[in-house]
Amino acid sequence: MRNELGRFKPGYSGNAGGRPKDEHKVAQLARSFTLEAIDTLVELMRNGKDERVKGTAAQAPLDRGSGKSRVEVVTNEQPDSYITALRAVSARLDASKQSERASIVQAPAPKN
Repeated sequence: MRNELGRFKPGYSGNAGGRPKDEHKVAQLARSFTLEAIDTLVELMRNGKDERVKGTAAQAPLDRGSGKSRVEVVTNEQPDSYITALRAVSARLDASKQSERASIVQAPAPKN
């Protein structure tokens, strides 16, 4: 039951039955397809006809494997300091990407 503000009254819940009992089975089933999903993403990345598909397929494992990148910009609040800081961050990211590319070993093609 809800009060006049739309909130649940004490002792009532919007999910009275709790979490579904089979939730852990669904997660386990999803994990069982991990290797196939990665193979599919690699296939799309290498052979996709649309560049957006290729880019998205390439980004997905990176986001999950190492997390999405976070960049924090701190400036001294001078008028041009923000632009200068962004340029510095951009240069550092470019250098980091070049370093990563040099150290990456190409993954073998999936066997069919």
